[in-house]
Amino acid sequence: MISRDIGIAALLFALAVASQYSGLDLWLAGHFYDASAHQWPWRDTWLTSTVLHAGARKTIVLIAVLMLLAWVLTFIRPGLRAWRRPLGYLLVASLAGPVVVSVLKSMTHLYTPWVIREFGGNLPHLRLFDPVPAGLPVGHAFPAGHASAGYGFFSLYFFARYLRPSMTRAGLLVPVILGGTLGVDQQIRGAHFLSHDLTTAAICWLSAALLAWWFFRRHQVREETAPQPA
Repeated sequence: MISRDIGIAALLFALAVASQYSGLDLWLAGHFYDASAHQWPWRDTWLTSTVLHAGARKTIVLIAVLMLLAWVLTFIRPGLRAWRRPLGYLLVASLAGPVVVSVLKSMTHLYTPWVIREFGGNLPHLRLFDPVPAGLPVGHAFPAGHASAGYGFFSLYFFARYLRPSMTRAGLLVPVILGGTLGVDQQIRGAHFLSHDLTTAAICWLSAALLAWWFFRRHQVREETAPQPA
């Protein structure tokens, strides 16, 4: 099953590369840019900037803190001890994808849409395998960091798949909706291209899948041995 999960991540990344090199990135972003006014109308609105950008980031941090507290409780209350590994997985896997994305952003060179020439900026549009022209700054806009906060919750899907199969659909819908919403928000603001979000989804999916294999399958955790609430 892990090979299928790796295949899904590879497919998402292939779609990201295709979006860059086919021109889909630019075409889609062009629908959110007002060429006559030379601006991104949704860049600084209350909904896109205050609620879905700043507000969502604070909410995700709060959720991470609550997950940490829940895991710590398994060391304090003996009745919760059986939940230690599952909750540990949720905590680690939910953070792993965003951390990997953040590290990759610091190493990559692509620019945000709002600084490239096609959308009123002064820098060239670069794709993944294009070199940075001499004398120009490095972009650090790829993959999409904000969307990783939502896609990081692919951990819920794998948690359910190994321990509560009946909940896998909900476990998949939550990160897809969260990551998709945060990703689209940044796209309409001019902060990211579609390919940036697809790559982030691939990274978060793969991180959660590999960690689930290590936490659950490798240690032979099965639904029939899953912890029950005390």
